Amino acid sequence: MSLNEKFPHPVYKDTVLAPLFEGVKANYVGAFRAINRAHLVMLTETGILAYDDAARIAAALIDIDETVDVDALTYTGEVEDYFFLVEAELKKRLGPDLAGMLHTARSRNDMDHTVFKLTLKHHADTLIGKAHALASASSPRPRPSATR
Repeated sequence: MSLNEKFPHPVYKDTVLAPLFEGVKANYVGAFRAINRAHLVMLTETGILAYDDAARIAAALIDIDETVDVDALTYTGEVEDYFFLVEAELKKRLGPDLAGMLHTARSRNDMDHTVFKLTLKHHADTLIGKAHALASASSPRPRPSATR
């Protein structure tokens, strides 16, 4: 890629970033939302973020969840991924300084691991529930005794 080309390169956009974006839409949006809310609570409870600022960020996150139709989104390359899409939406609503406060004291790499762990836990819980239901349905039941 030369210095004159814009990021992302069309091949990278189409073969890597767009499929990843579709995967996040299909599987991980709920985990991203949960992490953002939990992190906002932590920032507030530890005093890192003032309550009024946290309330404005929380309202903006709710507005994003309610107004951005994730299923209808198509990857354009304007932002790198879903994380940056939410960040861009926060900046539109709050400005860059307050929007950036949500990312205080956290790592995107740690977030990615947490997203996968939350999603895996959800799938494991579902599988365990189905296994319990199957075990209950297939366990031997007492039979009435035969009469002579």
